[in-house]
Amino acid sequence: MAAPAAAARRRACLACAALLGGALAAHERAEAPSLPDGVTVDDRGVDVVTGVVVGPVAALPGLPPRLRLVLDLDGPADARVLVGVEVALAGDVLPGDRVRATGRLRTPRGYRDPGAADRAQIVRDQGADLELTATGFDVIAPAARWSAWRPAVAAQRAASARIAARGGDPVGNAIVRAAVVGDRSAVDDATDDAWRAAGIYHALSVSGMHLAVVALLFFALARRAWAAAPGLALRVDPARVAALAAAPIAIGYTLVTGGQPATIRALVVVLAMLLGAALRRRLAAIDALGVAALLVLVHRPSALADPSLQLSFVAAATLCLTARRPAPPPPGASRRGRVIASARGWVGAALRTSLWITATTAPITAWHFHQVSIGGVVGNVVLAPAIELLVIPLGLAGLALGVVGLGGVLLDAAIAAAGAVAAGAAALGAWIPVVAVPPPRLLEIVAWAAVVAAAWAWSRTRRRGAVAGVAAVAAATLVASIAWTTTIAPARRTGLRVTFLDVGQGDAAVVELPGGATWLIDAGGLPVRPGPGVPPAALARLWRAPGDAVLRFLDARRIRRIDVAVISHPHPDHYLGLLALADRIPIGELWMARPPPGAAPVHDDAMPTFDDVAAALVARGTRVVVPPLGVARRAGGVDLEVLGPRYDDGTGEAPVAAADPVRSVNDDSLVVALGFAGRRILLLGDVEREGEDALVARGAAAADVVKVAHHGSPTSSSAPLVAATGAAWAVVSCGRANRFGFPADDVVARWRLAGARVLRTDTVGAVTVTVAADGALAVATFDAEPAPGAAASR
Repeated sequence: MAAPAAAARRRACLACAALLGGALAAHERAEAPSLPDGVTVDDRGVDVVTGVVVGPVAALPGLPPRLRLVLDLDGPADARVLVGVEVALAGDVLPGDRVRATGRLRTPRGYRDPGAADRAQIVRDQGADLELTATGFDVIAPAARWSAWRPAVAAQRAASARIAARGGDPVGNAIVRAAVVGDRSAVDDATDDAWRAAGIYHALSVSGMHLAVVALLFFALARRAWAAAPGLALRVDPARVAALAAAPIAIGYTLVTGGQPATIRALVVVLAMLLGAALRRRLAAIDALGVAALLVLVHRPSALADPSLQLSFVAAATLCLTARRPAPPPPGASRRGRVIASARGWVGAALRTSLWITATTAPITAWHFHQVSIGGVVGNVVLAPAIELLVIPLGLAGLALGVVGLGGVLLDAAIAAAGAVAAGAAALGAWIPVVAVPPPRLLEIVAWAAVVAAAWAWSRTRRRGAVAGVAAVAAATLVASIAWTTTIAPARRTGLRVTFLDVGQGDAAVVELPGGATWLIDAGGLPVRPGPGVPPAALARLWRAPGDAVLRFLDARRIRRIDVAVISHPHPDHYLGLLALADRIPIGELWMARPPPGAAPVHDDAMPTFDDVAAALVARGTRVVVPPLGVARRAGGVDLEVLGPRYDDGTGEAPVAAADPVRSVNDDSLVVALGFAGRRILLLGDVEREGEDALVARGAAAADVVKVAHHGSPTSSSAPLVAATGAAWAVVSCGRANRFGFPADDVVARWRLAGARVLRTDTVGAVTVTVAADGALAVATFDAEPAPGAAASR
């Protein structure tokens, strides 16, 4: 009975850790952090803050080289600020230095849309409350406060520089710096993507397994060395000496490599195991893991929501619960037969354990990253051990023997081995790419957990009938939930749902129709032009970032196809986001206004033009359409009405949306309206006064809900248009603290004076408008609080 009782206690400890973390996280500091006098967080003004660098200083990948650090602000303030600063400005700043940083102090926010990553949680995971991108940076008092991180960061920089100086394969060199000393500054996007696809992304930084390998290797070497010393082993147990020697090595390595969450978890486990060895009391790894969970959650309860910590603990717990020694070779087998049988046994055991870890961590990666790396089943057996058992020992030995010629040879060998692993990861990632999946519902997570638990219990119980029944019910529930949410429920939808997404300074609205079809009105985009030394891959990520927010929303809503994408006009903050959708979401039709007669194709060497993006979509099967004026499409009882632009070229052809050559690009916006159940939603693009006047003159402006033109610019929302709409709701899509100052105060005042409730995506996040089949209209914002007057009628 001892074993079952111990197992029950372990499960109870892990459950208590999760419950404790949840309870503490719910009460973790909710009030706003206090700030020094004269410092405000208005996200717009430039602030100057002083404070002491606490914690590690991390070098970030990309160009120009940047550092990430946390400032503990001076004075009575209790706020901590996550600072990003170029190395050219920061110099050799170290933990404990008092510094002055200049920049916009911001509340962490990100895109506030369903399915979007929680930027505030990301900043909390770094131990900070606010963030600042420094445009000025000075060290005003070196070593103003003692910090254990100071010598650790200095040692990391020295070790990384020595590895970088060896040259060799640049990818292999970057991997050795990342895996051995935790410096990821040289790891490029292509390597990141390949290792993520291969399921071994954790090996690109100092993970918990890396620390365990280092500590256990040192423990084994120290124990063997002490046991070999004449007379010493008789006086003191070699295991005790080795444990006491390995503990400071583990702590020091954790500090030097930056103290990542997975490494901290592993450090607690390793120290607990070493303590057990020193006291001659064997401690089960799962018990040590439970202790680590409790300590981490008590120290920082919000870590419960940290995906890296979730993955680390779940993977470690799975390893503890499922790892089994392979069966011994059959008696009487030849030496060759024993070697072959033993190798097969270990490979089979490793594959089974890797499969278990992939299965248990899949809901976490699906929830946070909307993907599952199937390649990890193979990658964690073939590639990850090469990093942990070959590259890391060679790299550490090379650093330790740096003053001897052999040290350089070992570093070169580590770099070559890492380059070979990188080639294998690229091949595996191309063979078994990452599977994109929508974030799972709670019911699906529970059902999947039940299936995995039943599979684990199958070989450990005699009640296999009951286990099979549980697995069957759970699997059926999982399949039914996926089928319902992706196919059945959308097809049975009877109302209209329009979500104006927060995509920063841009526009994007997703229209979900009765019957399951989906339209997209604009796709956002971040028009950033290349700067000195900025790699193309980094630029592409910036251009498509708003589109990634649209994609995550589509994943969260389980939308797998866009039937019609309407681009109001060819400005990049409206079309660049399509780059993110192109490879993932089929788009049936791309609607655009016909260009003015004789208009030359637009070319831009700095960023993709609308024609470039349209050509990329056409290559994937999208059809470009110039829609007719009037009701251009009717689906699910919803009318998609094209109101402008209007231009008669005198050819006598049927009227279509055509740009007027004498108007601005904004005034030639493709203006559309959605009509359903007696309600009307007007989307104005970036139309300005001239285009608005044309709408008013035709009597086409009336609406219940208006997407305010041009992000609330003072050149739009003229008094005649505002009055003509009679709208109850006015939605402004704009970026927080944007450089244009949108929306203009007088524009907001004008809409409010006309009786409209103004909702801004930069303050309330995504705005969702639903219209029921009986015409009932409701409006809600991302903060989940229904907007006042949700049932307002015209």
